[in-house]
Amino acid sequence: QKIADVPLVFGEGMDFDTFRDIPAVLTYYGKNRSWWTIEKYGLTMLNPGHFWVYEQMTDGLIKELGPDGYKYIIQNSYKHSYICRKYQIEQARLYGHFVGNCITAIRDNPLTRCGIYDDIGNLKWQPEQLGKWNAATLPIADFGRQSRCYYANEPIKATVYVSHYGPEDISSGTLTVELIRSGTVAAQHRFSEINIKKGTVPDVASCEFIAPEV
Repeated sequence: QKIADVPLVFGEGMDFDTFRDIPAVLTYYGKNRSWWTIEKYGLTMLNPGHFWVYEQMTDGLIKELGPDGYKYIIQNSYKHSYICRKYQIEQARLYGHFVGNCITAIRDNPLTRCGIYDDIGNLKWQPEQLGKWNAATLPIADFGRQSRCYYANEPIKATVYVSHYGPEDISSGTLTVELIRSGTVAAQHRFSEINIKKGTVPDVASCEFIAPEV
């Protein structure tokens, strides 16, 4: 429902928790543990100091999976968080009158783990990955459904929008849409003579791929 013809600013959002690297935090602090990692501050799961609960869980996971298995869980959570936040931002950028958003949060804290940086200041994603979220010109594939999972040989249909907030209009641009599997291009569509006015989110192309065999 349209409320008013005014610019749209998204507040706190686009967050997605990752798995906390408990051994790295303990190594970082050493014997002088930070207050929020101490057991007496973790009497309930709603208390910001429930670090000790995860510390006990981590001991069990490392015994079961080994250190490499535990590291895999952490890295996999980073990948999953990246994909989900990318999707959230793309969906937000589909709205017209978009002027900005706040991505939560800069750094993990005792209560939540949705930071761009972890508890000890390590960046979870590379700067170029983060730049794709916040580019002035952002191509967005809208698949017309919530699920992005497909069966082998199922048609993948997408409408491609471009959220363009750069300083100039785009004239006679070229858009390439690729289906990538295991790092290689499985299929490709290319569209030329694309014109986009700054501050708009037009649909510029429609394309269809066939999901490859798994």
